[in-house]
Amino acid sequence: LWVREIASSAKGSTVVWSSRAVGPVTSPSSAAVVLAGGRTALRNSRGAALAFAAMSSIAPTDDAAPARAASRMLALRRALGVTGRVTAWVCQAVRATPGVPPRCTRRVSLKSRVTVSLPEWMRGAVRVVVVRQGR
Repeated sequence: LWVREIASSAKGSTVVWSSRAVGPVTSPSSAAVVLAGGRTALRNSRGAALAFAAMSSIAPTDDAAPARAASRMLALRRALGVTGRVTAWVCQAVRATPGVPPRCTRRVSLKSRVTVSLPEWMRGAVRVVVVRQGR
């Protein structure tokens, strides 16, 4: 979680971000994990799994440009028994620029399964976040 503060006056406004992440924020309706590869469960503050994440790489085809890196995919699966609306997104685990929050993918709805294609700029470990709304 990153804190953003907007300071305003008659002459204009400016945005300031926290120098580092605040948290972890623990909740029975959310989970986050840092993942560099493999599989893991996203567990809430009570230890119950909300979802499962698996990272995989897809090698470029023979006709692809030789300089192109392998595409990374993140497969998310909703845990059995989880009710309500579940939303997920993926962020860089390490910030590229100090003082600026890490870039993230768009939010996706996790009905049962979803695959997120990670952009090329998202290298190394990623932070996967899952939030459940409702009961």
